[in-house]
Amino acid sequence: MTSTFRAGVGAVIINQEGLIFSCERINEKDAWQMPQGGLESLEKPLAGVYREVEEETAIVKETLELLEECPEWLTYEFDEYTPFREKYRGQAQKWFLFRYKGDGSEIKFDNNEEVEFSNWKWMTYSELLENVIEFKRDTYTRVFGQFLGYLK
Repeated sequence: MTSTFRAGVGAVIINQEGLIFSCERINEKDAWQMPQGGLESLEKPLAGVYREVEEETAIVKETLELLEECPEWLTYEFDEYTPFREKYRGQAQKWFLFRYKGDGSEIKFDNNEEVEFSNWKWMTYSELLENVIEFKRDTYTRVFGQFLGYLK
């Protein structure tokens, strides 16, 4: 196993009530997560998170209000079923908190070649923690702890 962590970003997107935008994985029923992904070479984390959110959900930068940035990079190790496991031990991610200002009409998951999600809904942080894949749970707990004042 490699000791390298893949550099990535993650987005906690909340609505006016403090509920979190949650996406159901297309290949894992009842497995929910927030938008996240790897950084491209030389890409700054903030630019990367806007790109990833748009690629995965079609939510554009103009409908997001940046509220806060997690001060440290958070890591997790992949489980044995993750395809990236052959190349990376896990991910080191920079997390951002956004308020969503749109109405949901632009959200779609087929706007790029790699469709990752099949459904979305607003969840409390405790609901999302119950439904996220196990190896991401500790990272999500730490992210939610950082942004707790905004979350429902």
